[in-house]
Amino acid sequence: MMKKLNIAVFFAVLAMFAVSVTAFPRDGRTVENENRSFNEFPEINGERVLSGAFAAGVGPWLSDRVARRADFISASMAIAGSYGIDAPIPAAAAPPSPEAPDTSPPSGTPSSAQSEAPEPTPFGRPRPKPEPEPEPEPETKPSADPSRSDEPRGAGRVKGPIIVFEDRLVELFGFSKTLAARYADAINAYREALPESVRVFALMTPTQIEFMPEVYRDASDSEYEAITAVYGALAGGVTPVNAYGEIAKHTDEYLFFRTDHHWTAIGAYYAYRAFAEAAGFEAKGLSEYEEAAIPGFLGYLYNMAPSQSIREKPDTIYYYRYKGGLETSPALFYPPGKNGKSTYSVFIGGDHPRLTIKTSAGNGKTAVVIKDSFGNAFVPWLAPHYENIVVLDPRHFEGTVLEVISEYENVDLIFVNAATTAFGNLSAIERIRD
Repeated sequence: MMKKLNIAVFFAVLAMFAVSVTAFPRDGRTVENENRSFNEFPEINGERVLSGAFAAGVGPWLSDRVARRADFISASMAIAGSYGIDAPIPAAAAPPSPEAPDTSPPSGTPSSAQSEAPEPTPFGRPRPKPEPEPEPEPETKPSADPSRSDEPRGAGRVKGPIIVFEDRLVELFGFSKTLAARYADAINAYREALPESVRVFALMTPTQIEFMPEVYRDASDSEYEAITAVYGALAGGVTPVNAYGEIAKHTDEYLFFRTDHHWTAIGAYYAYRAFAEAAGFEAKGLSEYEEAAIPGFLGYLYNMAPSQSIREKPDTIYYYRYKGGLETSPALFYPPGKNGKSTYSVFIGGDHPRLTIKTSAGNGKTAVVIKDSFGNAFVPWLAPHYENIVVLDPRHFEGTVLEVISEYENVDLIFVNAATTAFGNLSAIERIRD
């Protein structure tokens, strides 16, 4: 009898919990923190049910319906810390090397088994090389952010998936060789399905953890290793973009937010310069842009681990308008009003299932960008070079990429994903191909 009573109480509590989190109004804080819109209930039809696309769409929709979801996320972080995951990192354990690391993922196209990678350190990173010759700087150096120091303040502590410092929060990275191979295979499948006239580019970008002092990098898997594995497994018709190498030359600049997991517009600018080189055109200099600033930005990571010391030193969002008389429809930037919250969605208005941008470039060229949210800050830099820019977010897009590309001629297909998010979007990238 007692066993039956226990079972009844368990299911009653479970039912009460389900009602409490779904019957009350959904929590908009998480969506706002993640700089996106609510996931809508997926369309139901036989093809989508059989393919699994309907089931894949129900999960994100249901997650967005949970009341007080932001509180549950914060509680899970606290629980993770209580199990020893919140651990200090001894700042004096391994001072950063004064030498520059090898920052060039392979540009060739052999398989990952055949590619010649630098001999790794015990943490999977390449052995240091001598300091390279200095590269010419952009015509105009981007504005420095006075709150962004070269070294993090205080000793970092691992708290769940992030490292917490006095002045910033840094997301950790987990690497899977299986998922890296599958990600490369997904891009290769696009290459195989598309006409030869369509150029295909893979731009996988590192995040802030990759350029932290070594003692903190060693708390994370190597993004260099992940990018090297993906690029080494790409087919011959896919062009890898060495954004890693270009970004690594400018780590004294404001490349990544301190309170958010995204890169800044300048971080995206250096990835754009690497893409321009791979695509065979000359990147615009920063002197050709007008800088604007939005102060007071507290991003997604801050909401995971808020603190007064970080709140007193918020980020600044810089964005850059091209001064060459370029017209775009719709707009590339959406700064908030005087009472609006400063968010990363200033870039192209945030995430959209499909966003088609018309420009006055007048060259008949089209860029189709398959991206995660890192691509939002990257897209505006493409505007002077393409008459059409079609931005697809595979997490929300319901059509097929092949159908989109068939609408245009002279197409460049560009995959833009951060190392921390690329593998998580694999199913969606595979789903929308054809």
